[in-house]
Amino acid sequence: MAISTIGFAQKKKIQIPEMPMDNETQLITYTDKAEVAGASAPDLYDRAYNWGKGTYKNYAEKLRVQDKENGRIEIFGRFPIYAHDKKGNITTSKAGVIQYTLGIDIKEGRYRCKLSKINLRSASYVAAEKWLDAFDQNAANNAYKLIDLDAHILELLAGLNKALQTSPKASDDDW
Repeated sequence: MAISTIGFAQKKKIQIPEMPMDNETQLITYTDKAEVAGASAPDLYDRAYNWGKGTYKNYAEKLRVQDKENGRIEIFGRFPIYAHDKKGNITTSKAGVIQYTLGIDIKEGRYRCKLSKINLRSASYVAAEKWLDAFDQNAANNAYKLIDLDAHILELLAGLNKALQTSPKASDDDW
C-alpha cells in the first residue's frame, strides 16, 4: 500500500507595520515638530509653501488653508498605491489612491506637522485604520497597503523636514 502525501505551501505571513495612532481620535496620525534656530515664521512659511509647490502637482488645488499671517498651511494630498503579487513583489497594477490631510503649523523658529485622515479614495469613506485588522480576510493585501502607505508618508515628511531645515540660497544677482 502506497501512501502519498501532498505538500501544501505555506503562505508567508506579512507583518502589519506599527502605525502611529492618535490616542484621542484613534486615527493613524503622523506627527513631527522641530526647531529651526534663527528662522523667522514668515521664512519658515515660505519654505513650507515652496516645498509644497515643488512636491504636489496642481498645488493650488491641494491647498485647503493658506494663512501666512497665522502660520498655517493645510494640504489635501493623494498618492497611488500598487498591488503586490503572490510573492510580495510590487506590480504596476494600481490598487487605489490614498488621500490624506497634512497640516503644517509655523511659529517663530519652529514648526509642527500632522498628517492624518488617511483613507482610500472610493465612493464611500474607507479609513486606513480598517486595514489594521489582522483577522480580515484581506489581511495580507492590507498589510502591503500599510507598508506602502507608511513608506510613502515617511519619505514625504522627510522631504518636508529637509526643506524646512534648509535655508534658501542667497541670490548672487544684484539686479
